[in-house]
Amino acid sequence: MINQNTTIVAAEDLSVAYLDDEAVLLDVQSGNYFGLNNVGVRIMDLIGEPRLVREICETLSQEYDVDPDQLKRDVLVFLEGLVAHQLIQIKDKDGVIA
Repeated sequence: MINQNTTIVAAEDLSVAYLDDEAVLLDVQSGNYFGLNNVGVRIMDLIGEPRLVREICETLSQEYDVDPDQLKRDVLVFLEGLVAHQLIQIKDKDGVIA
């Protein structure tokens, strides 16, 4: 389960194509692709390097005019979906755990 202290990073074999303020993620293994809006693109930019969920939320709350609690909920739901599709990885101090 992802929480504010979880470290997230994009999956190594993830292919991303940027189109203006949108992006398409391609899961090379399954051939599935997923479209992202500008906020999803920004999250993917932030997790190019391992980053705490708390840091992602702090950055987004500075960049977007949104209720902080709603932002946290939305980010967690978004990240859970990416984990379910194996598009991002959860890391601990010893490496990848999911």
